Amino acid sequence: MNKDVQAIRCCEDRWRELFAVRQPFRDGIIRWNNKNLRDQYTTNTFFSEQELCRDDVQAAERYQQEHDLSFLQLMCRKPLKAELVQEFSLKEELVLTMQLKGDSCHWKENALVQIKDVQYDDIEQELINFHLQQEAEALKQSDYAKRQILQDMDAAKKHLEYHWLAAYLHGEIAGICHVLSYAGCVEIDDLVVDESFRNQYVATTILKYAAQHFDGIKYLHADAEGTAKQLYEKLGFTQVDLCWEYRKVWS
Repeated sequence: MNKDVQAIRCCEDRWRELFAVRQPFRDGIIRWNNKNLRDQYTTNTFFSEQELCRDDVQAAERYQQEHDLSFLQLMCRKPLKAELVQEFSLKEELVLTMQLKGDSCHWKENALVQIKDVQYDDIEQELINFHLQQEAEALKQSDYAKRQILQDMDAAKKHLEYHWLAAYLHGEIAGICHVLSYAGCVEIDDLVVDESFRNQYVATTILKYAAQHFDGIKYLHADAEGTAKQLYEKLGFTQVDLCWEYRKVWS
């Protein structure tokens, strides 16, 4: 593992620490626990650098069931055996860590877009409204979406390294993303552009701002099969690390 990847993994751990508590679970396995969002797998997950065996998966599933949780999420640096994925009815996703290797100066941007940061600008309520508008209908009907947004807002206020950016176009928020600038790394995450502002270089403008206003190794994550991966590759991001995610939800 090279030094850049080591630094990136350290920054990834810091991101998790903003929203969850690290709990030893089994040998080589950590459980990240978020008591405020315990009903969703987003920040409640088992993480391992090693290959998991059947007993590991079974123990994790049993833990979730004993704590009245209806989901299981595993994050691993090495893939599970196919027979375990099938036995436990897990959904598998491969997530790539992509590091910016090129120069962001050539990225296209929209000169009319204005970038604001919740740390310095009074945009809290507008960010909350935008976030809730983008959520799936099922989450809107519950209070989960609101709890999640308040947690993110609280983190942005408490931790100077965590930034929540909003791209304004024609007086409205057109897109958002989160940035963590920590220990020589800059993680760019949760990039969202409203459908009504697509194809106006909102995404590349906010990405360019993040790349040029924060010092350090620039990286982000992308699904191996997602369309966003192609955009990031065109911008000069290259795969440097990967992680397998396994998920199961039961009633």
